Amino acid sequence: MLLVARQGDGCCEAESGTALVQGRKLVLYIAPAVGIARELQKGDGLTHGTLSIVSRVKVIFFDAAGTLFHVKGSVGEVYLHYAEKYGVRRTDESLSALNAAFRRAFREAPPPVFAVGDPTEIKRCERLWWFDIVHNVFYRVGMFNRFDDYFEEVFHAFGGPAHWALYPETSGVLKELKDRGLELGIISNFDSRLFNVLRGLGIAELFDTVTISSLAHAAKPAPQIFRLALEKHAVDPEEAVHVGDSIGDDVEGARLARLHGVLIDRQRMDSGEHKPSALQVPTIRTLLPVDTEIHHIRIGGRIKVDLGDKRAGRFRTRCKRRSRVDDP
Repeated sequence: MLLVARQGDGCCEAESGTALVQGRKLVLYIAPAVGIARELQKGDGLTHGTLSIVSRVKVIFFDAAGTLFHVKGSVGEVYLHYAEKYGVRRTDESLSALNAAFRRAFREAPPPVFAVGDPTEIKRCERLWWFDIVHNVFYRVGMFNRFDDYFEEVFHAFGGPAHWALYPETSGVLKELKDRGLELGIISNFDSRLFNVLRGLGIAELFDTVTISSLAHAAKPAPQIFRLALEKHAVDPEEAVHVGDSIGDDVEGARLARLHGVLIDRQRMDSGEHKPSALQVPTIRTLLPVDTEIHHIRIGGRIKVDLGDKRAGRFRTRCKRRSRVDDP
């Protein structure tokens, strides 16, 4: 990214974290940032002037579930819906217990990475990975007869769009980014059912690439999955942004791979669970349309970001691979 520091009438350009302004060194105490939303954290102006960043970002990656779309209701509600026919009683207590058990089982599960390469075997391993999670959930809250039949139903149910919903702004944001000439990709620890979910939700065609952990043989936050996604677009890490709802998997994973990470925090910011300034990462509450306006992120000062200026930086010719979505 090209850093342009301005103070008074002085101006200079720098490729690093420092700049000379009117003969003095100005240290840029900021993390890489990107204006992907209008509703960002507004900060105070820089004490020593205004810093403008003309971004060279070419690709924006997104996490999938929790970032672009969400479960209708909750996982526990879906589990109970299909479990009632097997004799499981639906109560407020059982719903609360299922949701808590799912969060724990999902958190304690190993990464969805498998030592197989054949697509059929990968799908078999994905199914077994989820079987262990769902079995763990009902082991904690109460097992029932014909659990294998139940699992087949619920596993299939989450493989389509019926129990998923886009966030209200998702389609509009993605379409506007595409209109701006940016490439879009997904980096997710979702399994191969994601491709069908994306098609069912009507956003599959908006993505140039989809990279999932089971096919990449690496799961977020490991840098390998991010590097594979970058390779598909033939871009350097500093030319890409990754947006996701997990500090560990998405923001820290992006940082380890040297991408610009942006945290989307739809619930915790509103609930006051933590303050975004304490995270020291660019944080947004929702995806909003990207336009040519100046956007602000408070990371050590006011940052002006313009994704639309494609004239910035040196002209470089790339031999790019054909963009692809690796649907098995």
